[in-house]
Order: sequence, then structure tokens, then C-alpha cells
Amino acid sequence: MDGGSTEFGSEYAYRSGGATHAHAYLVKPVLDMLARHAPPGTRAAFDLGCGNGSFARALLDANWDVTGVDPSRSGIEMARLHAPSARFEVASAYDDLADRFGTYPVVTCLEVIEHLYDPRSALQNLRTLLDRK
Repeated sequence: MDGGSTEFGSEYAYRSGGATHAHAYLVKPVLDMLARHAPPGTRAAFDLGCGNGSFARALLDANWDVTGVDPSRSGIEMARLHAPSARFEVASAYDDLADRFGTYPVVTCLEVIEHLYDPRSALQNLRTLLDRK
């Protein structure tokens, strides 16, 4: 943390757009799950808590259209730099995301819940992002 202030505490300072060690055990299983369970023809995904966009890049590589949000301005800057074909915006799990971005058939939220001060509220908000067609 660099101590910079955001609405929800300190700014997490990303210095790299690279993947973390978690990608070794998360990316393939999540992509496999999406291939099996996403509605047929689905290509749009919302990545809540996208950080530096490293998982969003994995989604892009798998031909998904990605919108990602994170409260970290430096993370969003890195994401935009390393995955310019996706949409990245500064926002938090507590914002009215469905009103701002619409709904999606797929919402991912990886390595986020342990950082939330009100997980129940954030997950209820995440649920509003899901397109229930």
C-alpha cells in the first residue's frame, strides 16, 4: 500500500501488469468452468476487483469481451496499458455497478473477498450485475 487515499481506504499501488502466482492455480479452472457453465453464445464478462487486469487479459485471450472495475487507480492504469481492448474503470464493489455498467451473463470476482470490509453487501451488489435472462 502506498498510503494514497481512496473512498474505501488506501490505494493499492500496482507496479506491474503481470500475473501473480495465483494465476497458476486459478486461471485454467475458472476458464474451464466458464466454458462448461456460461450461457451458450456468451462472450461478455464483468471482472469485479480486476486489479491490474491480469485475469481480464486471460479472459481476452479466451475471446471474452471484458469490462473490469477496481478501486485502485494504479491497477486500472496498468490494466488499460496491458489490455487496451477491454474496458476498465475505477469503481468499487460497493458502487451501483449495474446502474453504471448494465448487467452481464458472467461476473468474475477473484482474490477479492478477503479484502472487503462488508462482503455481504458487496456480494449482494455483485448479484445485481448478473443478467438473469
